Amino acid sequence: MKRIGDFRPNIIPAERKKRIFGYILQNGCAQIRELSNVFLVSEATVRRDLAELETEGYIERTHGGAVLAGTRLTAERGFTSSQFDIPHLEEKKSIAEHMASYISNGDRVFLDVGTTAFEIAKRLHTHRDLTVVTCDLVIASMVEFHPSSTLIVTGGIKREGGHHLLMGTLAVEFLKNIHLDKAILSVDAIDPDYGLSHSDYTDAVIKRLVTQIADQVYVAADHSKFGRPTLARVCGLDKVDRLVTDDGLSPIYQRRLRQKGVPFFLASSQQDNHSQARR
Repeated sequence: MKRIGDFRPNIIPAERKKRIFGYILQNGCAQIRELSNVFLVSEATVRRDLAELETEGYIERTHGGAVLAGTRLTAERGFTSSQFDIPHLEEKKSIAEHMASYISNGDRVFLDVGTTAFEIAKRLHTHRDLTVVTCDLVIASMVEFHPSSTLIVTGGIKREGGHHLLMGTLAVEFLKNIHLDKAILSVDAIDPDYGLSHSDYTDAVIKRLVTQIADQVYVAADHSKFGRPTLARVCGLDKVDRLVTDDGLSPIYQRRLRQKGVPFFLASSQQDNHSQARR
């Protein structure tokens, strides 16, 4: 049984609950007895924390344990799937490792919603004096940034059905009145000719607006996102300063990106990412 190395039994309930959710987020599911052993608290305490997490919409309780709530972020399965595994997780981690290197201390940065954005957010905890803007409630509530950094949640309407993102007029109005150094976007589809597109139109509006208020636009997307465009166009690839994907990207798409002059990087989980730069 893997224990949480820095866990203290007398930790405050809010922090314990946060870490329990982080454990479930990492593993997809967990049993009450398992959580009791890992966090050194009684099963009754675990049940109370799980009840609160379920009320808040983060998890769903099962017989003897809990699983993540249905967090499909648009067309993509989000933080879980029916098999409790995140599609292309290793590729997303590799993408996140490299994408975090583009963020500098003091940056004002937008983090989009989704599993790749969550992995990127977790890798920014040592960056100092960041201003992080996000619509993602999981990033906002579960990621610890450096104490010198500021986290801003856009506001807006939380989508029904277990989604953990904010959208709508409030989010749009907020974003219209700020300026960002960098934006990291996630999308459902990438086509070298059509550009970036997304399956949810209202979410695509937010992404399109972000490309207009940021000095630099980065896209983080694993190779499965390349293919036929989906419902709502976000922008052309000429608006993208750097696209980071993984080395599973088809040579055909690599060639088409080069022909379009799109700067891109192939992150690899097998070897030093910095040896894989492409343009």
